[in-house]
This record gives sequence, structure tokens and C-alpha cells, in this order.
Amino acid sequence: MLLQPLVETYSALGTINLHKEQAMIKYDLSIKKLKAIAIISTLTFGLMACEGPTSVRVVDSPAIEQTLFDGRGINVSRKSNTTVSLSSITTAEPNSTQIEVFLVARNSRSSPFILSTSSIAAQVDGVAAKIFTYEELKAAEVRSRNIALIATAIGGAANAYSASQPQTTTGTYNYGGTYGTYSGTTYNPAASTLATAAVTANTNAQINSISSNSERTLGQLQETYLKPTTMNRGMEYGGVLRIEVPRLSAESTQDILLTINLGTDVHTFELVRGWDVTQ
Repeated sequence: MLLQPLVETYSALGTINLHKEQAMIKYDLSIKKLKAIAIISTLTFGLMACEGPTSVRVVDSPAIEQTLFDGRGINVSRKSNTTVSLSSITTAEPNSTQIEVFLVARNSRSSPFILSTSSIAAQVDGVAAKIFTYEELKAAEVRSRNIALIATAIGGAANAYSASQPQTTTGTYNYGGTYGTYSGTTYNPAASTLATAAVTANTNAQINSISSNSERTLGQLQETYLKPTTMNRGMEYGGVLRIEVPRLSAESTQDILLTINLGTDVHTFELVRGWDVTQ
């Protein structure tokens, strides 16, 4: 009889301990879930932060004059023989691996020299960065256009072939309690011809759209991007520079240094790329 209270006591203690263990397990799982949620939220926020808009601005310097033209800031470097005006056109742009600036050079009294991307050097955080030539940009656009045209033509040919094939019909039947499936093939020449013509017309429209868009892009490259030019005395010329840069990390900036060699003059501009502040 004395054993019964002891058994009940130990049973009660065992139940309490089991409940405690279950509670601890639930607590541990809750902590792990919270940690996982925190990690996922941090990663998600970091990825979202890396997708925001970025801008590039020229750093103010006593050697650089700041002016405004048509609402855009222009930064001017004057040397004994030449003048360079520079403006960033990367404003509120997606976080990509390229930035662009607009440069105009004037040869006031120097002997002739050639202005091209080879006379301009760029550094990003102290590391040399590539400046794309007009020919490289043009070749990249032509290559992209050709790939799109080939892909569209292959897809159109496949769709046209599929449209020209006989149509297969499938279904189920019940014959005297016996169930099964059936299939049948029919060919309608008139319907096939119409379907093929529609696919071909759609493919041709896509090809024309790709070609016209590419020609427009090539025209913009031709009109706006810097190309090698002999700068005679009294001449002024410029264009857009596209510079390769790393993607901007979250909560960071990039220091960019541009060095332009014009004859015996050397012009330098410091730029900063950073995240746009959103309200």
C-alpha cells in the first residue's frame, strides 16, 4: 500500500518533466523559427536594397567649376590649352554594372591631338575600369540583334511546322460498360494553310520589330557616343562614355576617378556613385 503513493508521485513527476521537455522543445523550435525568419528577412532586405536606384555625381573641387545648363549640372576643368566639361547622366538608374557620363572637350590653343576612349582612363575604388569604345558597343548591339533574330526565326519555323501538321483528337468512350480512350487524326488543308500563314505573319512582325529597334539603338550610338576624333585648334567635340563598374553593395559607395589626357594637358574628375535616398 505504501508503494501506491510513491508510484503516483513518480508518475506525476514524470508527467511534469515530460511537459517541461515538450515545452522546451517547442521553445527551441520557436527560437529557431525566429532566427530563420530574421535571417530570411535580412537576406531579403539586402537583396531589395541592392536593387534600388543609384546615381553618380561629380565631387566638388576647387579646380573644377560648377555650372548649370538646361537644369543639369556641368563640371568644367580648364587647363592652359584645353577645356573639358563633364556631366553625369547616371541618375536614378538601376544598380547595374555600367555607368555613363557625357564629356565635351575643347582645344583652345594646342596642336592637334586625337580624342578617344584610349586617351581616357577610369578607376573604381582604385582599380582600373574598362571604358567601352563605340565599336564595342556597336558590335554588342549587332550581336544581340542577330541572336534575337535567329531565335525568333527558329521559333517561328517550329510553330509553322506544328501548325501545318494534322490535328489529333482524343477522348473517352463507354461501350456496353467498357471504358476506354480513343484518338483520331484529321487533316484540313485550308485550316492548315491559314494557321501557317498566321504564324509566319507573326514571326515576320517580330523580326521587323527587332530589326527596327536595333537600327534605332545603333543610330543613338552613332549620334551620342564618343568616337575617335582629331581635335584641331579651336575645335570642340564630345560624346557619351560608358564605363564598366561592379554592382554597388548595400549601404556602400564607389569612388570613381576619370583622367583625360588632351595633348599635354591632364584633366581629372572625381565622382561618387551611391544609393538614392528614398522618402
